[in-house]
Amino acid sequence: MVKKTYTVRSQQKRNIVYCTEPLIFRFSYPFRRALIGGIIMDYENGQNRNLYQIIRKDARNCFIEVKNDSFPIGKIHLEFTAYDPNRPVGERQTNHINIYIDVAEFMSLAHFILYGNCHMKVLALKKSGGVEVNTPLYQSLGGTSVKRLATYGRSRPDGMSLSRNVKLFAGKKADYLFCAESGAGEEDAKGLIVPKYGTHPEQKVSVSLSYNHLNEIMLMTKMHYESYLAAQFYKDYQPVQYTTGKKNGKADVIENGKNSADDTQMF
Repeated sequence: MVKKTYTVRSQQKRNIVYCTEPLIFRFSYPFRRALIGGIIMDYENGQNRNLYQIIRKDARNCFIEVKNDSFPIGKIHLEFTAYDPNRPVGERQTNHINIYIDVAEFMSLAHFILYGNCHMKVLALKKSGGVEVNTPLYQSLGGTSVKRLATYGRSRPDGMSLSRNVKLFAGKKADYLFCAESGAGEEDAKGLIVPKYGTHPEQKVSVSLSYNHLNEIMLMTKMHYESYLAAQFYKDYQPVQYTTGKKNGKADVIENGKNSADDTQMF
């Protein structure tokens, strides 16, 4: 490969740099140094990063984390974790709940929050007070049935299903309270896992969030899923036009295949 000469300007002097890839040299020296340093640090810490993490928000001794590892099955994965900082390292986790929400349901929740309807409702509830403040703004029931627990080799001692429940409340001290619970459940006729633990779940994590933090969670998750869809469409895309060989010395092009929609034949 023939090396080309590129001129690089710096604040101190003008240098001639011989390089086959000039892109990085188009930036200023401080930017190049920060960029290269970031790449090296990212490479060194690659093993310690959670590659599936979209966003994480921390509260007092707990946090909520959104992951993209369930995008292929049409789910948004929320992970709620509580911990005790006084315990030894590796033993600090006290409660841990995985919540899986259908993409369409989560996007509806994101729309409810990002367009301000949820925030306006919270302000009205806090102003009026009363019992309605304790009513969930959003609730989703999920879990794992007895059959699936047996398949996974994680059957419960009581022989019941595992119920996982997530709720969004108007907070008292904070703007919002995002709560996840898990415990014994029972599968109904529609296949829904109904909680049977009353007011005493086996595990519970409540994460306090501000208006901005909740918006960030919804917006970042929405952006990530839309990017995932775009990547999937691009990967599976097949052009409508294709050639079938030559005809009279020219390429014979068919605009639509047998399984393709032809708008000229729709009417």
